Amino acid sequence: RGGFYVSNASIPELATLCNMSESHFYATFKKITGATPIQTKTKLQALKAEQLLKSTDLSIEEISHRVGFESTTHFRKIFYNRYGTTPKEFRKRFK
Repeated sequence: RGGFYVSNASIPELATLCNMSESHFYATFKKITGATPIQTKTKLQALKAEQLLKSTDLSIEEISHRVGFESTTHFRKIFYNRYGTTPKEFRKRFK
């Protein structure tokens, strides 16, 4: 379908799936990707949010929830740090 899924799996769950200890999973993931699992998840969440902001009229709160942020405040902070603008202003640029 052209989309992607951001898992809510925890580091312990992912490590278990890979038959690794948490520390080994974390180190291996970072060595292979150049980023931590948390950094990667946050990046994927931001990319999905960007897509939703451009293509839907969903509220910022709904987008925050859909991409897996625990709070809209945290979502706004992460989005601003990544894009240098608020989700609302980002959306205005693309509408």
